[in-house]
Amino acid sequence: MNGYQIVGSLATFPKRFETLDKVLNSLHHQFDIIYLYINESPKVPNMISKYNNVIPILGKENYGDISANGKIFPLDNIIKKSYIFLLDDDFIYPSDYTNNIVHLINKFHGKIGVTVHGSITSPNPYWYYDRTTGYGWKKGLETHKLVSLIGSGTFAYRNDKFKLSFLDFPKEPMVDLKISQQAYEQKIPLVSIKRPPYWINFLGHEGLWEEYKNQITHHSYYLRRNRLWNYRESIECILKIIKEINGALDRELIEHYELEESIINHYHNNNTHKDWKISENTLEKRVELLNIINNDIKYITHL
Repeated sequence: MNGYQIVGSLATFPKRFETLDKVLNSLHHQFDIIYLYINESPKVPNMISKYNNVIPILGKENYGDISANGKIFPLDNIIKKSYIFLLDDDFIYPSDYTNNIVHLINKFHGKIGVTVHGSITSPNPYWYYDRTTGYGWKKGLETHKLVSLIGSGTFAYRNDKFKLSFLDFPKEPMVDLKISQQAYEQKIPLVSIKRPPYWINFLGHEGLWEEYKNQITHHSYYLRRNRLWNYRESIECILKIIKEINGALDRELIEHYELEESIINHYHNNNTHKDWKISENTLEKRVELLNIINNDIKYITHL
């Protein structure tokens, strides 16, 4: 496509093999290449052989069992200009998935990262799950939304504009957070794409979210030491991109780019979008954090 290849990358492990065929069946026809990093298995599942464009990478013969980091492992070896799609092994993707996302990336000349699942971290967050708003996989959006934190199973970018390297990722998995931090560092705005409800479908497996959500994990410490996009910086950056592409900036252009019209008002009046403000959701998350701390204190006291 326009001299670019479309490349997918995901990681899996044996507990997901039963539904992996469904996932790949929804994806394979949309990609030139799909890299599949296989954790915790001595062999490649037999059904992979029917997908000619799926390249299995057996963890035990490469970097070992590295959980979600496996989807990052192949990126340094992708030399050709590519649209890179990071995927999960527990989603069924729609048939127009890559077309719609590539179209959006091209609209901004490759200078954005696109996600389906996206969220907004609170100002000065206390912990990783301290969020003001989330646009989850179930949710439909009428316009594209700026976010500060992506969901790496639904993230895409152009590798001549945004650079990710496996060597930069910590051993403890925090793929969503590291990508989001790198996007801020490289001045790549993050956009949750406009879509109908249930555009992608979750297969219901438990994963790292369930494992981490009731703990204060390594993500929280990293987040306290590193910056993600805030609203003001995010709108300034994306409006600058639009102006560079078009030589102008007005409400009609905002409508053309299918962003919220209120962005212009927020930009001129130095206002913050309600989704980026401390919310009821934020307070609920902070109550969860206090309960976790309280339980930890009780546990330590009991010892």
